[in-house]
Amino acid sequence: MKNTQIFKVTALAAAIASPVLYAQETEENGESQGFEVILVEAQRTTQNLQEVPVSVQVLYGSDLAEQNINELTQLSVMAPTLQVGQDNTYAIRGIGSQIFAETIDPSVALAIDGVSLGRNALAGQPFNDIASVEVLNGPQGLLFGKNASAGLINIATKRPVIDETSGNISFEYNLRDTTPTDATGKIAKGTINLPVSENSALRINALYSMQDSIIENVYPNTERTDLDQEKSGIKVKYLYEDGPLSLYFIGDYNKNEGTGERYARTFREVDPDSEIVALLAADNITPGPENMTNNSDGEMFQDVETGGLQGEVVYAFNNGMELINIAAWRYFDSDANLHNDFSSLPDIVNNPSTNEYEQFSNELRLVLPATENYSGQVGLFYFDSESNMTNSLEVQGPPPFVAVGFPFCVEAEISGPPPGCPYSNDVFLGNDSVTTLTQTSYAAFGQFDFYLTDKLTATAGARVTQDEVTSDVLQMQKDYFIGIGGPRGQFNESVDNTNLSWKLGAQYQYDADLMMYVSVGQGYKGPGFNTDNQDNEAIPFAVEDEISTTIEAGLKSKVLDDKVIFNLSVFNTDFDNYQAQSFNLDAQAFIIQNAATVTSRGAEISVRALASDNLTFYWDAALLDSTFDEFTQASCTPDSTECGPDDAFFDASGYSTPLAANFTSTLKAQYEQEITATVYGFLNASVYYRSDINYGIASPSTELDAITTFNISAGFETDEGLRVWVFCNNCTDEKYPVSMGFDPGENNRGFASIHQTWGLNSVRSLGLAASWAF
Repeated sequence: MKNTQIFKVTALAAAIASPVLYAQETEENGESQGFEVILVEAQRTTQNLQEVPVSVQVLYGSDLAEQNINELTQLSVMAPTLQVGQDNTYAIRGIGSQIFAETIDPSVALAIDGVSLGRNALAGQPFNDIASVEVLNGPQGLLFGKNASAGLINIATKRPVIDETSGNISFEYNLRDTTPTDATGKIAKGTINLPVSENSALRINALYSMQDSIIENVYPNTERTDLDQEKSGIKVKYLYEDGPLSLYFIGDYNKNEGTGERYARTFREVDPDSEIVALLAADNITPGPENMTNNSDGEMFQDVETGGLQGEVVYAFNNGMELINIAAWRYFDSDANLHNDFSSLPDIVNNPSTNEYEQFSNELRLVLPATENYSGQVGLFYFDSESNMTNSLEVQGPPPFVAVGFPFCVEAEISGPPPGCPYSNDVFLGNDSVTTLTQTSYAAFGQFDFYLTDKLTATAGARVTQDEVTSDVLQMQKDYFIGIGGPRGQFNESVDNTNLSWKLGAQYQYDADLMMYVSVGQGYKGPGFNTDNQDNEAIPFAVEDEISTTIEAGLKSKVLDDKVIFNLSVFNTDFDNYQAQSFNLDAQAFIIQNAATVTSRGAEISVRALASDNLTFYWDAALLDSTFDEFTQASCTPDSTECGPDDAFFDASGYSTPLAANFTSTLKAQYEQEITATVYGFLNASVYYRSDINYGIASPSTELDAITTFNISAGFETDEGLRVWVFCNNCTDEKYPVSMGFDPGENNRGFASIHQTWGLNSVRSLGLAASWAF
């Protein structure tokens, strides 16, 4: 035992020497208690984090509130393994589907209240009444529904509390004082919990959020330019418990208006030969790393409605078994238009799109009771979705008085042979498509723990999945002077795929304070399709499934009477048929293709140190090396050093995957102090560091230097539930975009220009917040 304690303290010393020494000192004086047990649902059952053989970071609702994290897109500053990319896509351990096509599932899965979400748009609401957010690293699809080959973000909201009348309200005001318009934000949230009967309760959540745009448009369209984002929503939850039976129902409706941070784009670099240079200069706009102004003269808007119903039935048998069934229906409808050149070019570039999506899922699980020899769970899963999408690109080109004449003949009257117009085109340049995508997935799964000794546990699990995906595309139905979407026609294809994913592991509980584990497993992400440009040799219609194989080892430990927690994991994941998106210069379109192989390897460290009754330190860090082992068909970019003037593709083998920072770290200190018998004060400070990152593949122009941001908040709380605090996020105003890329419109004209997209974390935010729990 003495040698074990020495080993653990030695392992911790380099990372947390000062807090440990202080904790040891206070322990001797009997001044502080250790950390409470941290409970997680990482394996679909409630377990102590220190006993779960999975790399997971858990954030409670109070953690999010303390740092004023209100959106899923802001979460990366608290979870080092997680990165956010273009169009609200996510990556874990440098792997994620940086794809904005709605015909490909994400590699990082999302689940809310036990329901797997087929599209990220279903999780677009601000956080409200959150119990916990778990970031699970590595393949998680065995137990969590569908398509989690890189990882999972598992969100749980608070359940109704029976026989209790309670609630809370909160308000937040923030000022982003270094944006061109001194953007502000307002958020109001409310929750009420009401008993309905002696064994049932109702819980209602409501929220309203208004966030001014990070960027300024100095040349707005007179018809509609909605850059600000307004969000509202309501969620109703009902819980009934009667002995062994539990019924839990949830219904919600949400509405979002405005393009917000998703399309807060400006020019970072502009090709010196592009006519946009003069247009920006005329409006006093200077492209650069801190440019937050554009002069887009086209319509910009995005309207999204989401909602759904779900029901959970749980029955606990006398022998300890639990039968759980969760059925859910969810939907979203979106209507958007982007002005894709983000400038006042005389040619009008519009990108209108709509999407009507709905999904139904049902999962039946049987949880077996823990015996002396084993425990486990088995289940059946069904998922069905349909997405009806329209999309078009419309470039009007020459001025209307020129475009109406021969040879363009855009919206012309047919007047005979040249110099008249023998035909009439709808648009100068562009494409259009109407797509229906249907997905059906069936699965049977199970995972068991076998207690070989009182300290050694073996784990075995498997999941058999049958995916059926069908895409029906009707494209190029309009008449164009220049069509860039392939031939006119209707194209239909179906893909069926059966997969066996699995996991084997061993867990050794050395003593009450030290657990070690090792596991090997295979994850799966189903097939999909490219959305348009069908019958184009440069673009494959179907995209094959993605397979990941992971070896992971780790330890979870506590020392000094639970005052210090130290968790470590190391991993190596190999991806076959990795689904990647890039801009194809020949087709002048974004395409999705299967990269041959990718390897992601690294380590994750988590430290919690209770230095005293008043002071706590938190440190989470991730070291990562994520590279393409073989990718010979990466699309060339204008700045690529690997491409010749006539090359469309290059060999990206050996280059880093997008969003793969070699080192990411979050360090937080939390201090609490009694002010009076009924009031205590608090101070929170944190620093986030991320090393260089590339938003593209081997592209110097899309590489971003390392960033360091500082957050601080301070306030007080009374014993009557009133909490008031001021906060400063990104206090030093480290301006950084959430994505960068070559501008498609400029590429279409043969110019190499870079746009950048700004997010809520991209600039300094000063604010005041208050909440009252009653």
